[in-house]
Amino acid sequence: MFERLEDEEDNDESEDSEEYIKPPRLIAIIGDEDTCVGFVLAGIGEVDEFENPNYFIVDQKTNEYTLEKIFNNFTHREDIGLILITKEAADKISTVVKHYKSVDPAVLVIPGHNGPYEIQLPPGVQEIEDRREAQRSRRGSLGSVASLASLKTLASHHSSVHTIKSSKLDTNLNKK
Repeated sequence: MFERLEDEEDNDESEDSEEYIKPPRLIAIIGDEDTCVGFVLAGIGEVDEFENPNYFIVDQKTNEYTLEKIFNNFTHREDIGLILITKEAADKISTVVKHYKSVDPAVLVIPGHNGPYEIQLPPGVQEIEDRREAQRSRRGSLGSVASLASLKTLASHHSSVHTIKSSKLDTNLNKK
């Protein structure tokens, strides 16, 4: 499963210097013809040893059973590391896509050729982003209130110091 990388010059190094990496993995795509052709022309088109391609074209006639079967086949292939699925195709098998929890291979819903350009994050990632946004808004609102309060305090402090200096100056002038 893992390959050992060694430099021929450094054969006498300790065991700690060995690196293990996984072999390169493919990107699979499930979507409309235009989207799949674009990705295949970009160079992701491959077939495995059983002549199974890493892409599947979805059209109006593609039923949910076939689409679900292809999706499950892609998720179980060892040579695939990322599955891109268009929004339209993901909507057809939304329960399967929503219940897919593994990160290997990762699944990313992308816009199709006629869909909106709005990528929806997986539920776990969306929850993390929502928490971060809530923290930012709390910090921002508290930060601005705290900043406003500190500015008022600072302004009153400066006026107090100025008033004290003025009164001392007036007192010193009156003594002369």
